[in-house]
Amino acid sequence: MMEELVLIKEYHIDKKNEYDWFEERQRIEKIYNHINLKNILENYREQFEKNNIKYIVGEFAGGHDEGGFDKIYFSDKPEGESIIYKFNNSWITMNKLFYVRNKHDVIFYKMCEHKSIDLNDISELDSLLFKTGCLDRFGSFAFEGHCNGTVNLDVINGKWTMSGEETFETFESFDEEGEVA
Repeated sequence: MMEELVLIKEYHIDKKNEYDWFEERQRIEKIYNHINLKNILENYREQFEKNNIKYIVGEFAGGHDEGGFDKIYFSDKPEGESIIYKFNNSWITMNKLFYVRNKHDVIFYKMCEHKSIDLNDISELDSLLFKTGCLDRFGSFAFEGHCNGTVNLDVINGKWTMSGEETFETFESFDEEGEVA
């Protein structure tokens, strides 16, 4: 079921802020991602509490243009043992950003839809953890180095913690000469 579009903001594009609208789009999307995440956690709260699930834990690694979560599971403590549970699907109202852009303006709209969320689906959990913004510091993992770590999302208060390691390749200048004898 789809609701109508609601006008959020009209953004005028001029030469000074030609690409600023994109930052505004990212800011609004981040807000909606957090609202949607809170809605999902709230709708599943009873199932989480009933089964002593306190965290969604994601182990990640990446670098050199590749990366993401390698393992995601539920636990009763940060980085604890995996709890296996079969969730019932839940219908959630999801906020989505929609925009129309022409040469001079960008018009932002909010669109709500009711969507069935299945926490038994690993891709749904992957998307959920990414939408927290926890891996934003790594961008698309397009850096010369490597990172790995663990994200712990508290399913009750929506806060997350992340710990891990990252390395960076360094490039040193050099000059050499030689002679072919």
